[in-house]
Amino acid sequence: MANTKVSEMIEATEIKNADLLMIVQEGTNKKVKAEKIKGKILYENAEGTTENITINEAIENYKYFEIESYVLWINDKVYTNTGKIPIEGRNRIHLNSQFIGTGNILQTYCKRIKINGTTVTKESDRYYSETETSQEGNFTKITKIVGYK
Repeated sequence: MANTKVSEMIEATEIKNADLLMIVQEGTNKKVKAEKIKGKILYENAEGTTENITINEAIENYKYFEIESYVLWINDKVYTNTGKIPIEGRNRIHLNSQFIGTGNILQTYCKRIKINGTTVTKESDRYYSETETSQEGNFTKITKIVGYK
């Protein structure tokens, strides 16, 4: 194995894009371990929802989670992804979308949620603009929640 190229190890383990290759040393032996890094979808709805959500499994069973959401701007969906958040952050999650809208006006949407067990609770959902006062409403739609062990 000492003379084996990494590309040959990848070929031998049939690793795909979503996989991780690890070279593990056990004593004096080295071996290749392929491990998929895939999350489990806990909630998915292409249209999304602005309301409270029940997910498939308790969030506490995961080390990290990720949330996809969007706001509707005119006829376009402006998507946002949180990236992986450690489970310790589940009590105060901010889903933020910020972009330049019509007339070069900065548009900011801020939704705050928390997750406890299988319940995702909306705390607030606000819209801010450079030219208007803030408004509370139902702006940000959650489309997917993924848990990672």
